[in-house]
Amino acid sequence: MIKKYRIKKASLLLRHKEGNISEIMYSVGFSNLSTFRSVSKKNTALSPKDYQQQIAVSSIEIDRTLDIKMGTGFYSIAALKHSIAAEL
Repeated sequence: MIKKYRIKKASLLLRHKEGNISEIMYSVGFSNLSTFRSVSKKNTALSPKDYQQQIAVSSIEIDRTLDIKMGTGFYSIAALKHSIAAEL
């Protein structure tokens, strides 16, 4: 249960790029990179590095699609992000 909480917190920090992977690992209570990586993979199916890269790619796709759809003027940014995130 505690490990799941730590991984959820680490996921948030990785998503918002609140430091490098080692800093995030220590900040959520892990002291061994190998353990952090394996627990992360078990809970998210991705290593911390892969998770951070996937989030970055998803954000780029959302931004790119927003740029394309913003010309229509029919959507609020929040509605577009929600719509695009659902498509991914």
